[in-house]
Amino acid sequence: QMLRQDVKYGSNVLDPCSGSARLILAHAKQLKPLERLSTEFYAMDRDKMCVNMSAINMVLYGLCGDVVHANTLSLECFGGYHIRIHEKGAPYLTPFTDEETESYFRRRPTMAEQVQAKAEVVDQDPEEGQLILF
Repeated sequence: QMLRQDVKYGSNVLDPCSGSARLILAHAKQLKPLERLSTEFYAMDRDKMCVNMSAINMVLYGLCGDVVHANTLSLECFGGYHIRIHEKGAPYLTPFTDEETESYFRRRPTMAEQVQAKAEVVDQDPEEGQLILF
């Protein structure tokens, strides 16, 4: 019951020490089918065998998300899998590329930060002190 309280359409669920992903599976069982399809599940573990067990369990239960082989304390990523649902309804998994592995824990800019960065790119007319928009 406690797992079900904060579920919203399109939410994310993270288990930073997933083991075999039993907590994620228990949470997914509490969801309605549409909520389950719109939820992204993220399992992380330091042990490669646990990562493989989590990936197998998430594929068998048809859950979308990432299973990451990482140290969640030092934010070191060693690899992982993306789990997606094929257009015909079958789940499938793909391993992380080397680039995804290296950049997994990099902070991605928020929408507000992206807008601010674009606003700073606009040139300023030094004579008038006004922004040049056109």
